[in-house]
Amino acid sequence: MKIKVKDLEPNPFRNFKRLPLNEEDIEFLTGSINDNKYGENINVRPHPTKSGKYQIVDGHHRVEALRRMGIEEAVIVVQDRDDYGMVKAQADYNCESSRERAQETIEYIRQARDFLNTELAKYKTWKDVRIQATAKLRGLFIGCTNTRGNPIDPQQIFDGIKSQNTVGEITIHKFLGKRWGESRIRQTLEIIRAEDAAKSLPNKKEEKKGENIPGGEEKKEEKRKAWPLDEKAKNFLLKEVSNKTSALNYFVGACTKAKIESKNQLAFAKVLDNEGTDQKKYVKRAHTFQFDLENPKKEEKEKEKSIYEEIAEKIEAVEKACKDLRENIVVLMTDLKKADVQQLSGLKSVVVQAGIFALGKDLQKFLGFFSNQKQITGKEDTQDD
Repeated sequence: MKIKVKDLEPNPFRNFKRLPLNEEDIEFLTGSINDNKYGENINVRPHPTKSGKYQIVDGHHRVEALRRMGIEEAVIVVQDRDDYGMVKAQADYNCESSRERAQETIEYIRQARDFLNTELAKYKTWKDVRIQATAKLRGLFIGCTNTRGNPIDPQQIFDGIKSQNTVGEITIHKFLGKRWGESRIRQTLEIIRAEDAAKSLPNKKEEKKGENIPGGEEKKEEKRKAWPLDEKAKNFLLKEVSNKTSALNYFVGACTKAKIESKNQLAFAKVLDNEGTDQKKYVKRAHTFQFDLENPKKEEKEKEKSIYEEIAEKIEAVEKACKDLRENIVVLMTDLKKADVQQLSGLKSVVVQAGIFALGKDLQKFLGFFSNQKQITGKEDTQDD
């Protein structure tokens, strides 16, 4: 049926801050609509609280393309979906396309986890689920098996969710379906947990003072410093690495183990370009990278050392030259007095005078490097010998 574009509202379960619309997709769809004179089908449901309005199940990019083209009406597929169906359908429609976009995989699995956590929080016991929950929600706990293929008791699954305060890969896999794959969900959940853990840690190193113990020193406990995932490093990996989900997961673990701060993670991501997605290589490379940061290379240290040694040698040379110059001037003035010379003249004296003035200017600049400039420039030392 035809529906006005202005009456379409976004899926309430999609987080547009974490998963914004892709400009390239919008431009492509705009060209497709221009060529075919119509928009692709968009799936919506009637708004649960606003009459005449609809919520988009899937097709946000298409709707945005229609808006930018100024199209007021489009052919829309209206579906009867509850909240459960809204979350699941959005993941279903994007299951294959998100394989090449790790960030989409992360967000669709995060949406599923958060939705299920919210729904299951309404029930305190498995008995409450059996009596009050919808058939679809109860069905998530029926027919589940472990890695050996043995059936798992539904109450055991529910009790595990309550003890962990979150659903796990078994429940999410049952919700999303086989197309998503257990390993894909497991790896993505590890990334989500790492991101959540990084956000919950303090941003600065803090110290907690313990109580004063008689006869002993005050104990101090240093809290762990957070190494949150740097967005630039994350985007670089998502763009450059083929197995994006595994690579991002290994990268987070390697940075945590080697304590690579967020400001250095982009540089670390770039050196991993040819490392593949081997977890051990990531960790080994991370420790090497961090060691190099904390311990500059020997060549650099020697180069820095040689510069300072060269400066020290030149300062000694200046000191010796000053000493020799003072001695020569004293001897020369003594000879001038003996010879009763009152004034020097001639070309030679002019040249010497110009040289002395130039030397004076350079010496004045050089004195600016010393902290005790006043004493050097002739102030009397008032301290006792």
